[in-house]
Amino acid sequence: MSALPSLSAIEALDHLARLGSMARAATALNQTPGAVSHKIKTLEARLGFPLTEIQGRGVVLTLRAERYLEAARPALTTLRQAASRAATGEVAQLTIIAAPGFAASWLAPRVGEFQNAHPNLALTIGTQKAGETDETADIKISFRNAPAPGETLLATPQFFPVIAPGVAYSGAAHAAMKDLARHRLLHLYDQSDWREWGGATGQPDLASEAPGMTFTDANILFAAATAGVGIALGDETNCAEALRSGTLIPLFAKTAPSRRAYYIKAAETDASRAFSDWIEDQLKA
Repeated sequence: MSALPSLSAIEALDHLARLGSMARAATALNQTPGAVSHKIKTLEARLGFPLTEIQGRGVVLTLRAERYLEAARPALTTLRQAASRAATGEVAQLTIIAAPGFAASWLAPRVGEFQNAHPNLALTIGTQKAGETDETADIKISFRNAPAPGETLLATPQFFPVIAPGVAYSGAAHAAMKDLARHRLLHLYDQSDWREWGGATGQPDLASEAPGMTFTDANILFAAATAGVGIALGDETNCAEALRSGTLIPLFAKTAPSRRAYYIKAAETDASRAFSDWIEDQLKA
């Protein structure tokens, strides 16, 4: 791949376009008109097409040069902002909202890695409940049946029953899947989760057969499961820390994909793109 054009040469072309003369561009750049002219000629040779043409007693950009500069200006703006932040120590803000279970169980234990890699970002992290929207956040991670406008798929969890080890090892939890209906099932949002898991694993309609409790927050759901209140459907994302620490254990190995998935929507900023790239890499690992 050929080397990129000189940034200072592109800056010279940009100043010439905005200020309308070599002399004014030179003054703004604190250089001589000859130096500015040399940089533009060097850029012209690199790109392989004319950048300026004589008009009256001065020079103007060619149409092709104007199109090139239009495409290059966003990158110039980004680089200028980065240089300004580096010089002043300015800290960019990044606001993240996520589904409660994902935020507490998966994101919170790992987000320090992202912060260490981006020390000039000031992070604000909060939660968003199902059905709510927050258009002020830079990053939005939702857990829903289908993506909202602007969202892209982040991950589809595989669900499996989880239970507190004290209950599992006490004999109160029967090992056979057919005995699940004898226990209290814990549901998230509605009873479709257990019904779908049962159908995918060849079980009866467990939601109809078993007494249950429904929660609207994943953190409360898994807190109840950890306390031995009942059996929940967990996944490697929402239950990551509980499974790692042993406060919840899988009751059966059979898994089924959730009809809900994690979706992400990111603002068009460098900080948001960096976070999106990081979280996608983490979830693929």
